[in-house]
Amino acid sequence: MALLCLLPSCPAMALELRAYDPTLHDRFLDFPEDPSFNPSFPLDYEQLTGIGWESGNSQKQYALISPCHAVFAAHNAPAIGSRISFLSTSGSIVERSVSRTQSITNPWMSTSDVLLVTLSSPIDRDEGVEPLPYLNLSSEEDYAGLPLVVFGSQAKAGEGTVIDFTTINVNWIVSRTYRFNYTSTDGGSGDARLASGDSGSPSLVNYEGKPSLLGIHLATSNEGDVQSNYDAFLPLYVDQIDAIIASDGFRMRPRVTGQSNLTCASWLASPVAIQGKALELGFALTHNSGIETGNLELDLRFTEATAPDAIEAEGWVVSGGGTHWTLRRALLEGRVAPVVRAQWDAAPLVDSFQPDIRWVSDSSEEGTMAISVDLAPSFNSWAHEFGEADEMADPDGDLMPNIIEYAFGRDPLISSSAQAAGTPPPPTFVIENGIATYSHPERTDMDERKLSYVAEWSNSMKSGSWSPTEPVGFSTSTTPYLPDIPGFTKRQLSWPVQGGHQFIRLNIEEIP
Repeated sequence: MALLCLLPSCPAMALELRAYDPTLHDRFLDFPEDPSFNPSFPLDYEQLTGIGWESGNSQKQYALISPCHAVFAAHNAPAIGSRISFLSTSGSIVERSVSRTQSITNPWMSTSDVLLVTLSSPIDRDEGVEPLPYLNLSSEEDYAGLPLVVFGSQAKAGEGTVIDFTTINVNWIVSRTYRFNYTSTDGGSGDARLASGDSGSPSLVNYEGKPSLLGIHLATSNEGDVQSNYDAFLPLYVDQIDAIIASDGFRMRPRVTGQSNLTCASWLASPVAIQGKALELGFALTHNSGIETGNLELDLRFTEATAPDAIEAEGWVVSGGGTHWTLRRALLEGRVAPVVRAQWDAAPLVDSFQPDIRWVSDSSEEGTMAISVDLAPSFNSWAHEFGEADEMADPDGDLMPNIIEYAFGRDPLISSSAQAAGTPPPPTFVIENGIATYSHPERTDMDERKLSYVAEWSNSMKSGSWSPTEPVGFSTSTTPYLPDIPGFTKRQLSWPVQGGHQFIRLNIEEIP
């Protein structure tokens, strides 16, 4: 083998093409000042948004392998804090900074020249930048002869062909590589050869119409009229990279994979959800296929008024909060259904809400689910309407605390004598023909509200003397109010009058 040379130290300035034509070989127009997609570039720009460049140093081209990770050459590593830019499908610039870099080991444990670059935060799917899949074939022999799209400095791209594989050692850095050659005396017009500034830029294979990552540029050697170009063979390093990025909920995306089917179901932890009370909404994302899938993303969105306080999701990486939660999982085995729980300390004070639920993996189509969570009213929602929080407060001074006003359907800010028309009347107590009758308003949806009306009797009203044991001959019934009062009925409690004193009280409370 001729002398190997790492690209930054080789004489030249950028990727060289035999017959450079900017209409065919430039990925962008007006790069880097005001980049836009070149409509004449031969590959679909929407599938190349995951190739970015370093802001202020457009020679460096980065291959995005997850929403939060890129690969590059360790011998040309970016500085921490460097900005990496991507052109989204909408034509806007998406930027992230470099937060960490890590050299990847070879399977035999020595350090390679492959560098994992961690970005400051994941790029959201809505931002229009898609990570590149890698080409995963069965053996090295299956890659031989594949045509390459060779990307390099200044966002140019040319052509090459995988010839063979070799392990190179440059300055004690050992990497498994494939080789593609450039012959100065003949070849195709788009043939590319690497030069200084191309280190770390990617080569792709347009495999069955899908550009797929194969390697990153490392080194060259020259012998006669042939320049040999060496790319790190990334499929060899997938396991090592995946072991690192799994903690962020990602894996490298295989190009060749089976099709997965994911479905989602939801349920409430309690039979009735009540405004202002603790609430738990469960989700099960079921993988119905027998194959493994990866890069799961479950996206949960709420309004400001309905955002949960917490998401409980064992085995998931949870990010975000408030109105937008993103849950990620690097791998999911076939035929399993991991559970996610959204939790509210106090359920939203609305009649119903409709969270936006979306999910996807690297071997499935995006799925969505529309649900509506109905919430029964409660004292909390009623009190919120009137600006009253304390059950035992009596802001209108009519000797009816707020919990009683709520149970009887009255306005807590207006005294009993001045209630509006259509308000249920206050309780009454009469004795006729030896029968005592106590009547009071009762909400028709008391069970839904978990509201309890319990009568208690005492002969003395002393502490500890009150009992819910009904007197002999007790009966109860309900009758509608005339005219009708929506949401209320009249509850009547009757019993024969007995000798001595007898007192009744009504204990009203919300059932926990």
